[in-house]
Amino acid sequence: IKPDHALIVADGAFATKKLAFENILERSIIKPEEMLSVGNRLSQEIRMAKQLNARTCFFRHGEHADDTPQDQFEVPDYTIYSHKELISVCQL
Repeated sequence: IKPDHALIVADGAFATKKLAFENILERSIIKPEEMLSVGNRLSQEIRMAKQLNARTCFFRHGEHADDTPQDQFEVPDYTIYSHKELISVCQL
């Protein structure tokens, strides 16, 4: 992935992750289904990206590793357990 094709959404940069994702889509030429959101919270990075029809990868690590999907918006397209799996599992 080229550096200009990745964006790290840090806490505080946007009011919600969904607003950050909408901003990415508005200023880029990619379609929602071409965007991949990688995150360790089903209720945040996965849910909010899914609401925009983006692809999602749940990084099952840390304090939210045992979270379970509450509805269809929290079911990730991919799940990884190590950053080393990202490219192969998410087919990048």
